[in-house]
Amino acid sequence: MSLDIKEDQANDLIKQGDTDSAVKLIYEIVVALAKKKDFKKAESWREKMIEINPMALAEIIGSGEVIESEKASAIDYDHKSVWAKLYHSLTVEEGNAFYMKLNQRDFPAGKVIIQQGKLNNTIFFIDSGQLKTIFSQGGKDNFINYLDQGETAGQDTFFKITNCTSSVITVSSAKIRFLDRSAIMEIGKEFPDFPQKLEDYCSRMDSKNAQNDPNKKALERRQLKRYKILAKITVQLVDKKGDPDGPAFNGKLEDISTGGSSFAIACSNKDVGRTLLGRATKISVEFENRTEIKIMGLILGSRFDNFNSHMIHFRFSKPFDALKLKQIVKTSQPE
Repeated sequence: MSLDIKEDQANDLIKQGDTDSAVKLIYEIVVALAKKKDFKKAESWREKMIEINPMALAEIIGSGEVIESEKASAIDYDHKSVWAKLYHSLTVEEGNAFYMKLNQRDFPAGKVIIQQGKLNNTIFFIDSGQLKTIFSQGGKDNFINYLDQGETAGQDTFFKITNCTSSVITVSSAKIRFLDRSAIMEIGKEFPDFPQKLEDYCSRMDSKNAQNDPNKKALERRQLKRYKILAKITVQLVDKKGDPDGPAFNGKLEDISTGGSSFAIACSNKDVGRTLLGRATKISVEFENRTEIKIMGLILGSRFDNFNSHMIHFRFSKPFDALKLKQIVKTSQPE
């Protein structure tokens, strides 16, 4: 009997009120669809089974296990071998959902997949090939590191909701899978632990790369010196004319350099950081010695923590005087 005929019979049994016979036939349909890798339709029929008889536990549980088993078998073997540690950190169901949401594309050599200064809403998973990360400053491109099979790209800006501070370019042809923020949110609705597990995995990879990457360490040492100092801060968003745009709000300065600063603002809304990103802003900083500075700039990054606050990264429109900053910091430090 063909699958189409079984589906017609199942619908007729449902209309006739013969739920026991319908459940048994639907179970056969779900199994057949799962083996054909038509998971969307299999899930639809399983939901119909639950709707007509939520107490048919054996069939409901059994059909769910069949679907997950067939999903697992559908995962590309080479891909799963490359990302074995990631899949090991996930449950079978989470791993299946993750794989089914992945998009795949083959990129030629020389393709820019992440552009410095742009927003990025995607995490890239390198199945094969090699990429390089570069940092452009003063018209010069600086090499940071290579990214190879089994490494990710884009996670730093993806989770921090910030503009890209470097570009990622394919060195060779590369097979890359990728996942955008909306897909991760969809998986998170069904598996709430998944987004954090993915972020933890990427953080461990970032830490490992930072420890083993002398080029990146050298580049970081060349950045402007940042002074860790606490101070009160008032933040005022401004419009294109430089006029106040909405009420000002308070924050706490975390560090400052001649080129920018980081400060924390208290807010339990996780999406606030995203709305602030890219906004022209004027900040007023009051140091311990009662010195106050006012400076214009742009909000380039935001990260929400577990204490209902956002860490904001702020770039000055014009460099602050280095000698003046040193004097302010020196006289503001506790005795």
